[in-house]
Amino acid sequence: MANENLVNSPNNKVVIICSVSKYGNDVYTICPEEVTLGKINEDTKDFICMFNNRSFPELKNIIRNEEVEDQLYYFAPIELDELLDKFHINEKEDGAANVAMVMYMKNIREHIIEARIDKEDLDVRFIEKSKLAKMPEKPNLDAISRPTIIVPDKEIILPGEEITTPSQYVNPLGVKIDLDYFINYMKERIMNNDETIEDICTTISYNLTASDPYDVEKILSIGPTGSGKTETLKVLREWAKGYKIPVAIFDGTSLSAAGYKGKDVEDFLKRLYFDADKNPALYERAIFAIDEIDKLKASELEMKEAAQDSLLKAVEGAIFPVEIDKFGTTVPIDTTGMTVWGLGAFSELFKKKKKDAQGFGFTAKVSKEEMEKMIYDVTDEELVKFGFKDEFVPRFPNKFIYREADKDGLRIVLTKSKRSVLLRTVKRLLDQFNTEVIYDDSFIDAFLDKTLETKSGGRSLNKICAATFKKAKAEIMRADFHDDGKKKVLKLTADTVSNPRKFELE
Repeated sequence: MANENLVNSPNNKVVIICSVSKYGNDVYTICPEEVTLGKINEDTKDFICMFNNRSFPELKNIIRNEEVEDQLYYFAPIELDELLDKFHINEKEDGAANVAMVMYMKNIREHIIEARIDKEDLDVRFIEKSKLAKMPEKPNLDAISRPTIIVPDKEIILPGEEITTPSQYVNPLGVKIDLDYFINYMKERIMNNDETIEDICTTISYNLTASDPYDVEKILSIGPTGSGKTETLKVLREWAKGYKIPVAIFDGTSLSAAGYKGKDVEDFLKRLYFDADKNPALYERAIFAIDEIDKLKASELEMKEAAQDSLLKAVEGAIFPVEIDKFGTTVPIDTTGMTVWGLGAFSELFKKKKKDAQGFGFTAKVSKEEMEKMIYDVTDEELVKFGFKDEFVPRFPNKFIYREADKDGLRIVLTKSKRSVLLRTVKRLLDQFNTEVIYDDSFIDAFLDKTLETKSGGRSLNKICAATFKKAKAEIMRADFHDDGKKKVLKLTADTVSNPRKFELE
């Protein structure tokens, strides 16, 4: 094909881009990387990607000539019209080609991790990752006569045969969760909201063990600043490491709709893709948390409402084509099976509910429990009035409310939690600097009083602890340097909280 004919020829070939390495004698391992659209040069047989004009050699031609290098190749070309027809996509719809390629890549990623190509016949055979370890040094490929993807009790045919939709009924993580251990682990670190923590643990466990991603339930956590929402996410991420479950925490204040200044959902999913080590079995069942989701309430700013629309697709479950590098490589990421979790303080809403409850309390005799129910029983209608769209709120069937900690509640956080900043500081001073820390109830009371003054709940504990210990830490480190680990005793009083220079070090 002459160059001018190549330029004018249509971009109508969809191909699989792959990396390849040698496996045994004359057998090669193929790792599909992406599906893309472009044209094929009939003279050189190279594929030209329409999105970045990058050229890719043909896999079969390379293997035939034994010229495999550390680069990307293409194989399995198929006409775009044929692919649209196989997935029953109307070619006149906006983005039809992109949707077809995303579905095609998802079909491949759901069923294969690697593939084999034999030099003699150049037929490509796809197998599951779980079967790789069972294969002999030189696999017997003669049993299969055409390129296929092989999965248990199911055969999915590549171009040239019928492409079926991938089975959704699979649990890729294979997670079996000890719910009681999970709940106890969380409650030892997150205080004062035991019932909420139990409900969250139950929902997450239910989601992670779901065989069908459409059974996964979305979560909305609501509660005043400092009540433990963000801390719950941090503790959850620690627990999830044991299962290799990605827990990605994103800041809702930076989310905008595509086209607006800020980050869109695809930016967040890109981070999640790398957090999960590019493993679709992990990132498509991840916990996708949006902190400060209340900042997306509709206002005079059109972009806030548009950002809700952008996030709505992720909450409902959709396939997003996510660009993961500067070359325009796109990966399809399906959010259907993700535990999408929104968290927000909804400060204005709680301020109004408290005011209404207090006003009602003046005219009617109500118990503390009834008063709390009026404040913390948040309805869908109230969230819509707050500034969320009618179609957005119902997508979160689980609404878990965190109650604001009073002084007694904060005392438990400070003195009992396994994540207590005070207990962690005391332990480090003893373990690392051989310094015993002594304080009494007056010190704790002063610490908590100062915390309540900030009106930031448990969120201010770290800041107050750092300020209280800052001068003592300096003296301890100086003493430790000169006395080479000699036993020391640090005595703290209520005065230390207001003046960090008032302490005794013996």
